[in-house]
Amino acid sequence: MAEETNQEVVDDFSREQSSKETKEKRKGKAFPQSELPRVTLEDTIPIAQQIYENVANSSISFEELAKLLGTSVHTKSTKYGIWGSEAYGLLTKNEKGDYLLSETGRKIIVPTYDGEDLEAKIKAILTPTVLSKFYLEYNKHPIPQDNYFSNLLETKLGVPRDRIVEAKEIIIKNAEYTGILRKDSKLDKNIIDLDVATSLKVNNEKDDVKIQEIKEVEITSYSTNILESDEKTCFVICPIGEDSSLERKHSDLILKHLIQPVLDSFGYKVVRADKIEKSGLITQQIFDNLIKSQLCIADLSFNNPNVFYELGVRHMSQLPTVQIIRKGDKIPFDVSHGRTIVIDTSDVYTVFDRMESAKKELIEYVRAIVSNINNDISEDNPIRVYLPNIKVILPK
Repeated sequence: MAEETNQEVVDDFSREQSSKETKEKRKGKAFPQSELPRVTLEDTIPIAQQIYENVANSSISFEELAKLLGTSVHTKSTKYGIWGSEAYGLLTKNEKGDYLLSETGRKIIVPTYDGEDLEAKIKAILTPTVLSKFYLEYNKHPIPQDNYFSNLLETKLGVPRDRIVEAKEIIIKNAEYTGILRKDSKLDKNIIDLDVATSLKVNNEKDDVKIQEIKEVEITSYSTNILESDEKTCFVICPIGEDSSLERKHSDLILKHLIQPVLDSFGYKVVRADKIEKSGLITQQIFDNLIKSQLCIADLSFNNPNVFYELGVRHMSQLPTVQIIRKGDKIPFDVSHGRTIVIDTSDVYTVFDRMESAKKELIEYVRAIVSNINNDISEDNPIRVYLPNIKVILPK
């Protein structure tokens, strides 16, 4: 039989999804694999390993990857494994539909510092929607008893009945593999603990002094307003603070060395509130940019209340947002579903290496958003996840 082409593989995936969705719609639910992979994270590691060892920074087609794995593109195990690798965020796709190793996958396969692989594994299992909802909801709580567990998955998380047993197995195995399932001595039960990766937690109050040693950067002003321009615009939500404050230095550093270079490469105009030069009420212009910019990047570092308020407004627009946060700052539960890039800025001698890694992650996120620009409602937006039927009409 002739080797299956990329398009045939895509069509095969679509037919399988369509068939499954037809059956599931009879039960009232349509359920894409991206929300719940059919394999565990551990099952996908060999796939990422093969790409790292044989493909490096290049891309590989579905059939080429299957051949590399020594399997057939027609087998379910191959399809579920590759699709699962994408669902966990270990692989990304380029504009041709070929696969590349993501920065998350790289961190797992070849970590550059102690604990980076564990952080990436936990991020991976929090990527599919159903897994993320469960682990975040049950963080610091025991795994529910079997009958309630099944009922929870079906009624609250929308898992089709014929996938309940599989879903429970994947949830528990992922928790064991990443170490987030631990014995609680007080309860004498196994509980979910997403903070296991913070044993190497940085003390930002002490380590922030080091970031101040970095030479202050100059940020140019941006006079473009999204409402008056056809240019693609990215609005940056961040803790600005007073001149020469730690918050301002942090935000300037992130803007110049992370956000600006990446967004420039995609042809986006970057706008930050304190750099808007157009006359008029600054608050009005902030709100206009929050609800009309094609892309938004929110820096959650320092747990600034204004940032979270503006992020909430952005979420209601249901437009794409990427989150950034310093390692060591806790991400609040309500926004923990979003795309979040964690950056360790605690050491002046490694901060630029960490920045390069963050750039790769941001490129992956922006590329995914740009390639889906005509359907740009983000599936990791909490409004979209928990209020899926809400309709928002943005002013022209």
